[in-house]
Amino acid sequence: MDKEIKNRLEKILKHWMDHNLDHASEYRKWAKKAKKAGFENVATAIEEATEGMEISNSNLSEALDLLKE
Repeated sequence: MDKEIKNRLEKILKHWMDHNLDHASEYRKWAKKAKKAGFENVATAIEEATEGMEISNSNLSEALDLLKE
């Protein structure tokens, strides 16, 4: 097993998950603003993107767990 690649993967997976959380927070904020402004369809699409980000983080977390095995 390549220890250097493993260490890099651990760092980058954590970074991607943190980055996704930042984006998801921003998505939620703008979904609320869109809804308040009467753009229901836009808000729904943004909320769906947020759900996708949460799924992505779940997959990345699984990858991190597998890496640690």
